[in-house]
Amino acid sequence: MGRLNPVARRLEQLYGQWETFMDDTEARLLRWIVQPHEFRGVEAFFAAEDDERAGQLPVAFVRLEDPFEDPLAYGATLRQRLLDAIELAKPGDPALASFVPPKVTGHGIRDLMSLAGALCKAEGEDLPTLALVLIPAAVGNRDGWNTWLDAALTDIPPPVRLVVFDYPGSQALAPLMQAQPTRVHSAEIELDLTGAAVEISDEAGNLETPAGQFRHAFLQLLQAVAKKDLPRAQAQANIATQVATTQKWGHLLVAVEFGLGNGLLSLAKPVDALRHFQRAETHAKRGEEDGEAWGKGLRLKARLGMGAAAVQAQVWPQAATLYLDTVPLAVAAEDPRSELDCLRMASYCRENAGDSFEAWGLGLAALERGEAMDEETRKTSTLGYLGTALKRLSPRVQQDWAPIERRLVAALGDPWQPDAGASQGFEAPGRVGAP
Repeated sequence: MGRLNPVARRLEQLYGQWETFMDDTEARLLRWIVQPHEFRGVEAFFAAEDDERAGQLPVAFVRLEDPFEDPLAYGATLRQRLLDAIELAKPGDPALASFVPPKVTGHGIRDLMSLAGALCKAEGEDLPTLALVLIPAAVGNRDGWNTWLDAALTDIPPPVRLVVFDYPGSQALAPLMQAQPTRVHSAEIELDLTGAAVEISDEAGNLETPAGQFRHAFLQLLQAVAKKDLPRAQAQANIATQVATTQKWGHLLVAVEFGLGNGLLSLAKPVDALRHFQRAETHAKRGEEDGEAWGKGLRLKARLGMGAAAVQAQVWPQAATLYLDTVPLAVAAEDPRSELDCLRMASYCRENAGDSFEAWGLGLAALERGEAMDEETRKTSTLGYLGTALKRLSPRVQQDWAPIERRLVAALGDPWQPDAGASQGFEAPGRVGAP
């Protein structure tokens, strides 16, 4: 076997952790602890195992992503998802040709586990383990989530395993771990995927060329940010900036400032982050003035970064003004989602500044912008979060909520609300909530 590439070497960690979990004869649930920015490595692991040619484990991983909203209905929902997966697999799987699901009893968790156990029995040696990977789009009730998992571990059949994800340092699943100390197995994932990118860059060579030098310095910048090593991040940023300046690569100068700005935001250093986003806007504005196609869009992104820094710093009046001043840039960039977000965030900032009436007015302006979008854009926007904010504001400004809700239903359908409120557990990355 040839030498594994840097990403494959890191994925070996996941295989080792899975095997350790399976060797634990008491354990039935794997609590995989992972930083959100590392989750793409987990996605690669599942993708490999879903490929018959690349899969290494005698396990079928079934991803179940429905939000955890109603504890009583959640089991039945997952059972239906598993049943759908079985129906899709039937044409290519002779073992399932005559498979008949167990009768439903009305107890959601038991019905789910009964179906999972029956599937393993039907497949026989071809499916020694079935892993139900629970990645709810949102978890709005931490206590209910722990209680549901506790009950699931009580009814789980021997060939079935559960996988859930958690953040480092999180206590979200502490009640479950106390209730089921031998059945919950925890493992922390530390993939250093930015380090893998650096290794790949090193192996790719061409480090004597400007493109190779920038690529390598920029990737090392991202690696240093991920490891919270700000001095090294700044040193690599200096190298990347020098190369980009010499080559007159304005868009890459923006990228360097973004790398530092986002890193500083992740370390809760909003004032320092703001400075880098301001520099990014300066580079982007210069590109815009020079007629560069990338200038307008990157300038808008820089302004949104500045807004995020101002919000994190909780300088509410300044943040509101910044978002309002950015609306014309979103219009010029023909980016209706960002236009809505600027108005929505301006409303949110004015609300936090103590001006509910101005926040209400800005929220209504954002609602009008959302209503003007085409259906696809509107349904993938943050209009639902705006609706939640307007509902919160309506009694403060003594405005009737009913006509506003009718407009939201007309725009987004019923229910119009986002999936559950603030998540109390692990959300798959990409589903980032909003104020």
